[in-house]
Amino acid sequence: ACVPFGMVQAVPQTGNYTWVYTGGYQYTDSIIYGFAQTRINGTGISDLGDLLMLPFTGNAVRESYQSSYEKKNQTATPGYYSVVLSDFDIKAEMTAAAHTTMHKYSFSDKEQTRLLIDFQNGGVNSHREFFTHVIDAEQNFESPTLITGYSHKKVWIERTYYYAIEFSKPYVTKTMLPLRDSAEKAHRYVFDFDLKPGEQLMVKVALSS
Repeated sequence: ACVPFGMVQAVPQTGNYTWVYTGGYQYTDSIIYGFAQTRINGTGISDLGDLLMLPFTGNAVRESYQSSYEKKNQTATPGYYSVVLSDFDIKAEMTAAAHTTMHKYSFSDKEQTRLLIDFQNGGVNSHREFFTHVIDAEQNFESPTLITGYSHKKVWIERTYYYAIEFSKPYVTKTMLPLRDSAEKAHRYVFDFDLKPGEQLMVKVALSS
């Protein structure tokens, strides 16, 4: 989901490594790891793939964060993308403005509703580069509905981006997940929300260079 000449693209991620995943998504894949806010397309080299988010239910700390999905439950039209995450029965919808992505997650499960945000995520060329491409990063929890911060990265180019993430509902708890490698400079957090079955969470992500 994007607008012409916009700097953001709300997009599913089915892989990270090598030029095959410069767009973040391969139609033949059956697993979605979340939804990133930026992509680089058609270059044959990786970069971007910032701020990965995955809505889910159940245990906050788990071995892997992903969901299967069925192609019949996926929709893509200009400026809009949606998919049902089969493992959690969550419908994810997203659209974009020039500098802002908008996500809507509809939860139907009675289990605890949660959102993973991976600030380390990015499109990279190798498994090792995934852990080393972030040079510096900061996350500021301004309030239960607002997170701000920045990330300084180098993959294809060296760049810094700043962001604000706003929730339509306040999170009630947050859990910082363990680092996957000692080289990581950014963190992963799981946010818990007090939502009833059928309730929706809106997430707005604004980016600036």
